[in-house]
Amino acid sequence: MIISRADDRWSGLTGLRGIAASSVVLYHCWGVTGAPMAIGIGGAHFELRRLFSAGWIGVDLFFVLSGFLLGYHALTRPGYVTTRSGFLKYFRRRFLRVCPAFYVQMLFVIFLGIVGVYTIPPVTQVVASLVMAQNFFVLTHLPIFPVWWSLPVEFDFYVLLPLLALPLLKQQSITRYVATAVLASFCFEYLILEIVSPYYKGLIHEIPARLQEFCGGVATAALWARYPNLVQRFRGLLFPLGLCLIGLLLVLGTNRFDSIAATSGRWDTYAFRPLLALACCLFILAVCARNSVARMVCENRFVLFLGTISYSLYLWHALPLWLMRDHNWFNGWGRGEFYLQVQIFSYGIAVAILVATSSYLAFERPFLETQSSRYDSRQKIMFTICIGVASVVLAAMFTKG
Repeated sequence: MIISRADDRWSGLTGLRGIAASSVVLYHCWGVTGAPMAIGIGGAHFELRRLFSAGWIGVDLFFVLSGFLLGYHALTRPGYVTTRSGFLKYFRRRFLRVCPAFYVQMLFVIFLGIVGVYTIPPVTQVVASLVMAQNFFVLTHLPIFPVWWSLPVEFDFYVLLPLLALPLLKQQSITRYVATAVLASFCFEYLILEIVSPYYKGLIHEIPARLQEFCGGVATAALWARYPNLVQRFRGLLFPLGLCLIGLLLVLGTNRFDSIAATSGRWDTYAFRPLLALACCLFILAVCARNSVARMVCENRFVLFLGTISYSLYLWHALPLWLMRDHNWFNGWGRGEFYLQVQIFSYGIAVAILVATSSYLAFERPFLETQSSRYDSRQKIMFTICIGVASVVLAAMFTKG
């Protein structure tokens, strides 16, 4: 079984990524099957909406994890992002971590458009996606592939990391740092939801509103770096407190989880993201402190496996699900709507894991190897750029006028 070779002290963070990816997969499975409110099996009745409609919070967990991991390196490695050479090395690694698998998927989506299974995107959208700038056109263009919306948000954080880490590098109080991030996010959310036209509501998912997650992760890294003994002292409480917060969020979002983060005129909209970020931070600290419950949940082999392939799983999982739904690939196998739902949850998830594993082995792991690997970084970058150029050429050749 493929397992991440991350430091054993933080192997549970790989497991957290697996949990985050799994929650998004289940959320989209639930949506593809028509977002059923409940399901009856035999004489039992199971509520589905409250559980599965919350699956999108896995993306928020990804953001907090990025803030923690990259923030920790920025705060503990001199010059990691604060010198020109350090920043270039850091950004090269981020580029090689994210772009190869993404560009390959873009080529595949364009191929699906050529054969008539998917819509061929305009060249302008392809170019914007290649440079992770598709969120600059969020008001006029949807992402070529829906799950891609989060990639430029994450990339914006990579660029802003030196600025976001600077106050803590200068030993600013962690409390003041968090308060500033929450206040900035609140002001942006209030502006978008309450003051400007609803036409701009899509901006609520961009990085000013996401500072609570990213800066929360960076602040958690500072807390762990500065006060590890204090965190260890309370490690038994961290995971239960995080679960309690998640339970509170499930109550706050009852029957409206799909819209709670973008609903105007409600106080719980503005409380939701800070509480969610706090819950994610507590889970991360519990893993770092080697909490026994956190280890049991996050360090079993299957969850670690899902965490290892989590990026490819996030990229690819929705494609087989939506193809099943839009082209009725499995409809003839079933005996009604319930059976189709079971098929999508079973076959869809299995295919998604298989494709994600293949993508990880072919297009992620080779680019994660050290400089002593078969290709040096310059060759890797050139190979990745070539894939991107090929995407543009194909889109230009086959875009329908």
